[in-house]
Amino acid sequence: MRPNSWSFGIYAAVVWRDIQLITRRFKIYCVAFFVYATYKRAGKKAEKIKDVKAKAEFWDGVHTRMARYVFQNIVKLEGLWVKLGQFVATRTDVMPDAWIAELVALQDCLPVRSWSETRRTIEEEFKIPIEKAFETVDKEPLGTASIAQVHRAVLHSGQEVVIKVQHRNIDRIITQDLDNTVYLANYLAAKEPKYDFRDILTEWCKETVKELDFEHEASNMERVAANLRKDPNIHVHIPFVVRISGDGGMPPLHPTKRVLLLEFIDGVKPTDLSGLAKIGVSGRTQCEAILTNITASFAHQVFIDGLFNADPHPGNMLIQRNSHTPVLIDFGLTKEIPEKQRLAFARLLIAAADYDMTGVLGAMREMGLENVSLDHPEDAMDAVHYMFRDAQPTIDQRRTAIERRSQHAAIPNSAAPDAPSSLRASAPSLAIPELLTQFNFGSPCQRMQTRFTVLHGAPS
Repeated sequence: MRPNSWSFGIYAAVVWRDIQLITRRFKIYCVAFFVYATYKRAGKKAEKIKDVKAKAEFWDGVHTRMARYVFQNIVKLEGLWVKLGQFVATRTDVMPDAWIAELVALQDCLPVRSWSETRRTIEEEFKIPIEKAFETVDKEPLGTASIAQVHRAVLHSGQEVVIKVQHRNIDRIITQDLDNTVYLANYLAAKEPKYDFRDILTEWCKETVKELDFEHEASNMERVAANLRKDPNIHVHIPFVVRISGDGGMPPLHPTKRVLLLEFIDGVKPTDLSGLAKIGVSGRTQCEAILTNITASFAHQVFIDGLFNADPHPGNMLIQRNSHTPVLIDFGLTKEIPEKQRLAFARLLIAAADYDMTGVLGAMREMGLENVSLDHPEDAMDAVHYMFRDAQPTIDQRRTAIERRSQHAAIPNSAAPDAPSSLRASAPSLAIPELLTQFNFGSPCQRMQTRFTVLHGAPS
């Protein structure tokens, strides 16, 4: 029996979508293999260049071309690659400057989804016309990310909210991207064993899928907010999840898998230095106070509660306009760790602050890192200090590591005079004199690496 026009249209749409996914995968592999082949060829050419300055200029040119090429393709591909690009852009300690300069723009340049597409998703999830749910909705989004975009709106009660709306079909794209990532990681590990990131990627991929469920995110936000409210010394704000029961003539509105209503926060990004200056945040003292509050909140999440936001980059933070209170947003990627591992991690920090190599090794083993040995304890110490490093340029970072190794090689197990006291306070990122501060938390069993990058300076 011949299908009617309606069923044929659905069939054609499904086939077209599958063709697009296949084409997208082909493009991803082409980009990846082109970058890999380019760097392999460049490595062979660089071996023939004897002059140090000429070699550095050669590599600068390669990095600039490749970074621009990758950036342009990430913007076109979107999906998971935006997240990976944003992560790479925070690695100022190990990535070439050209890569940082190009990929940092991924915070603000993502294409906006059409309002008709966004409206359709909202109405499908709430199962009512958008006019019945909201008095007004801004068609232009406040921001667009890899998985969703956010619109400002006003409920019929007059309450201001933001609507976080998942991009249509992003679940299929992310799922395919995860498969592509695993394939490329396996290929790279086979070709270049020293670049084997499969353990980290396996855990990261497992957690990333959870970001597609906004009901899960709403639960995470409410749990973390409730935990932090118990401590009067924690001065950050987490937007409350808007849940409307349907009383008083208003339609019921609750978090769904693809749409999430949140309290509207009037704030400025922590990386917007001019915006911060306009709201009265200027000078090192104010910025250090903001950083201290943010760091303390994450120390509380990790060490006290065991439930923490595992994706705390600057795009997931705001500074409130009037109170200058830090605001933590986007809890799609949230990690939970048991008390035993939290205690081991705390012992690791204390031992590292005291330059107690034996203590560091013992704590690392408690955390599940079995491949550490007393034969080279300085390697374990370097690994710990690498986790809590400054985001210095690569050359400066390497110089610092060499100097530290030479200073402490003759005095193992002794307390270094310049050991950061903030480690003892379970706030490892405090008082580091750089624009950016990183907080790396290595998951004991799966070696999951997440990153905490926040503003530490502003115009004085």
